Amino acid sequence: MWEQAIPGAFAPGIMAGVLLAVIWRAFSRKAELKPRGGGSAFALGIAYFGGHWLVAGLPSFPPIEVTDWLCYFALVGIILGMLEFADRPPRWHTAIVRIFFVIVATWLVLQPLREGVWSGWTGINWTLVLAALWLAVWNALIPLSKRVQDMSLPLALCLIASGTAGAILYSKSALIGQLSGVVASMMGACVALSLWNRSFHLTAGGATLVAILLPMLGIMAFAYAEMPMPRLMMMMTAIFSLWIPELPFFRRWSPRQKAVLRVLLPALIVGIACLIAYVDYQSVEEYY
Repeated sequence: MWEQAIPGAFAPGIMAGVLLAVIWRAFSRKAELKPRGGGSAFALGIAYFGGHWLVAGLPSFPPIEVTDWLCYFALVGIILGMLEFADRPPRWHTAIVRIFFVIVATWLVLQPLREGVWSGWTGINWTLVLAALWLAVWNALIPLSKRVQDMSLPLALCLIASGTAGAILYSKSALIGQLSGVVASMMGACVALSLWNRSFHLTAGGATLVAILLPMLGIMAFAYAEMPMPRLMMMMTAIFSLWIPELPFFRRWSPRQKAVLRVLLPALIVGIACLIAYVDYQSVEEYY
């Protein structure tokens, strides 16, 4: 089963790494860092589009498969990432844009279910619940990306995306699992760049792409695959746990100690989720 995830495991990371390195290098001598932040959103958005194309083929327009929406969300995410990084509009303007995008995107992705098994108020309720969960993750990740500017954030997100890919693969959705692997590959490139250039960090622009793609992949796995809600909540909780080292209780911890905790805690959560998914997968007599 894991052989199916290999095609998208390296190419998106290489593409993201090259684009990020060029953008970061081009503006490395500039005092104003905004081009690099906007460029991070561009690099990760294009890298995801290329990785998606490699894994699932060129998306149709208008989208036929629900996963086709992810490519267009990534392209919109480039613009939203630049907006998040610039932070020029008042915060309530940015909040309105987030809410509007999340509700519309969730509505579009869940449209086939609302026309079938989730008809009536059931579909509306699930759309609002999943949109609220997605929005909470987005609201948690962007401020953290502005606060944490070291390798621990992209490394933790790489582990979360990898764990999400594993849990989804064991939930019998190879395609969505592979696309989660694309996100993991992109974050892996960010980790490599952090080692190469200590000034590199995951900006709010780049984090916006993760805040869009990773929760939506989980929502798709819940809605269209066999990943149960508790497992989806564990994936989301892993992202929320990134804030724990910033709590007052850990104020006296050194930056390195906080970074280690920021990586290990979500890794533990997604590791448990993957183990549960594997046990459930092994207990089913059907072949994947």
